Amino acid sequence: AFSSVVSVDLSSFMVVGPFPSILCRLPSLSF
Repeated sequence: AFSSVVSVDLSSFMVVGPFPSILCRLPSLSF
């Protein structure tokens, strides 16, 4: 499950850009 999430995150990172990916990642890492 985790690997698939990372794969999707990387795809979103490539398409949308680094900022949205970081914003989505920060809450998850902080909390």
